[in-house]
Amino acid sequence: MVASRGFHLTLYKRILNGEVELPCLPDVSLRIRQTIARHNYHLQDLVQLLQGDPALAGHLLKMADSPLYHQPTPARDLRTAIQRMGASATSNIATTYSIKNLFFSRNPRLMQYMRLLWHRSLKCAAVCSVLAKHSTFIEPDQAMLAGLMQEIGCLLLLVQLEERPELLEEPAEVYRMFDEVGGDIGVVLLKFWGLDAPFVEAIRERNHWLRDSRLPYDLVDLSILGRRLALGQGPTGGALPELESMPAYNKSVFALMRIPRGLGLFDQLRPEIEAVLTLLGGSLTPPPQPTPRRPLIPTLRNRSV
Repeated sequence: MVASRGFHLTLYKRILNGEVELPCLPDVSLRIRQTIARHNYHLQDLVQLLQGDPALAGHLLKMADSPLYHQPTPARDLRTAIQRMGASATSNIATTYSIKNLFFSRNPRLMQYMRLLWHRSLKCAAVCSVLAKHSTFIEPDQAMLAGLMQEIGCLLLLVQLEERPELLEEPAEVYRMFDEVGGDIGVVLLKFWGLDAPFVEAIRERNHWLRDSRLPYDLVDLSILGRRLALGQGPTGGALPELESMPAYNKSVFALMRIPRGLGLFDQLRPEIEAVLTLLGGSLTPPPQPTPRRPLIPTLRNRSV
């Protein structure tokens, strides 16, 4: 435990000091964000960028035709899809799709943790997107990206843990490191990528279940509530608060929702969550959990007395 504590806290200091190379956003999603930031771009600029990545283009067409946008007719081409979703949503959805490329390692043990993180990220993204559909002032694509980014700092921590494979043998310790510095590392990474302040704040507050800004319900509140619901449906590193004790929940429309006896909020929203997860290529079924690897104990041969 002492070794792991020293490792992840030292890593965070090294990141703050600029001593660790940070991963860049995948090329196409980064160029889309840069194009939109210019303000004087043309719609055709985005179309041409997306045409260079057929898989991403296909994903955007599928998202434009999804229930998230309530359109009776399918988007016939990329131009129609972008017009339907808007440039900001196109950028957020492209980033959400492209982030998956960062969750890969040739180390089988490390890949176990990455699959778990990706599953948790997709699940949180889907939950947040559905919560936003029931809200008034938060766009589903913003909520989806905020949910997906909740574990991004843990990803960078994992990449660095490849240098210390012995620390990967105790999952409980790895999860503790995620909880202690995952959010702080994520804040640094999102600032490096140039994401907007609400996304950064959503990661900064990821474990502050009782956060009360005393302001109206916002993206940070939604992200906290979404992460709580997502983590409540699988193994977690610690106890989670009751929804009724969370200001984020009590400020939301869901506090006024009548839920049938025996169901929780997640169960009430499950069909919508599963539909979004399918769009994202995920499911509610988690991957195998990493298990502790213990040294083999040699067996004693029977000896006659």
